[in-house]
Amino acid sequence: MELGFNPVAMPPGQDRQPVWPKGIVGSITHTDNHCAAAVGRLSSGIGSVGIDLEPDNSLPTDILGLVCRPEERLWLQEQPIGRRGLLAKVIFSAKECAYKAQYPLSRDMLEFHDFRIRLDCDADRFEAEFMRECTPFIAGQRLQGQLRIANGGIACAVIIARR
Repeated sequence: MELGFNPVAMPPGQDRQPVWPKGIVGSITHTDNHCAAAVGRLSSGIGSVGIDLEPDNSLPTDILGLVCRPEERLWLQEQPIGRRGLLAKVIFSAKECAYKAQYPLSRDMLEFHDFRIRLDCDADRFEAEFMRECTPFIAGQRLQGQLRIANGGIACAVIIARR
């Protein structure tokens, strides 16, 4: 209602993505204990939104190679041993977030290794670099995101400006 729209049902589309009302973009996420939605208006210059929530536990080591690129794994090895699992989970969350932001624009089913993540946890920021083209995005293009690790959770968000 605060965006000036009446409440409407939002059934999933064929690709299981929410079908937002005309002129609205958004993203949804949930964990076992929390859920969130972020929305914006195309007319406000927002082209897409991606958000992700995760519990702040360690990424299982058996999927580390599936989620993290070799250079991300090397970076993790340079981090304090007690934080590596958590930071790997933050990389996972940032990739989920970037995926959700790019998908409505590209309709491309990217894999984890199609993004390279650089974390700056001190500044609550991350950068997601496309490692391959997926129109309208080119290889090397970067999305700037925000992150927060607090209250038992990890939250990541990306807004892509409307072109």
